[in-house]
Amino acid sequence: MNWRFPGLLVLTALWLAVALLSFTGHAATLDAGGPSLYHRLGGYDAIAGFVDTAFPRVAAHPQLNHLFRGHAQISQLRQRQLIVDTLCHDSGGPCLYTGRDLRLVHVGLNISAAEWKTFLGVLSKAMDLWQIHIPTPLLWPR
Repeated sequence: MNWRFPGLLVLTALWLAVALLSFTGHAATLDAGGPSLYHRLGGYDAIAGFVDTAFPRVAAHPQLNHLFRGHAQISQLRQRQLIVDTLCHDSGGPCLYTGRDLRLVHVGLNISAAEWKTFLGVLSKAMDLWQIHIPTPLLWPR
């Protein structure tokens, strides 16, 4: 089967949200008056650190780097900030995502199942470095 995915960033955010929820065992918002997922993860600096670990590896990977070609350094820095902002926001933090609709931004990339699997492998290694562990079945689309 040749799967196609609407966008790397959309799926990244969804996958990471599931992974982080699995890691913490709680919802992103306050639960029973407890701290948000954002706070349990270590806040903005921890999220930014994870992004700074994972995404240069994704962009440099030989199977994935074609998705990042042609972007000026300022564009790459903006993409990095948008990823941090969306993960911060989606985990219950104070950030506001100001980018365009992620589905529309990624239409036409035609990310294959092999590219997706490679991407998840790169992210998984970065998550290991940050000691974020998730069950293997959550890594792969059904």
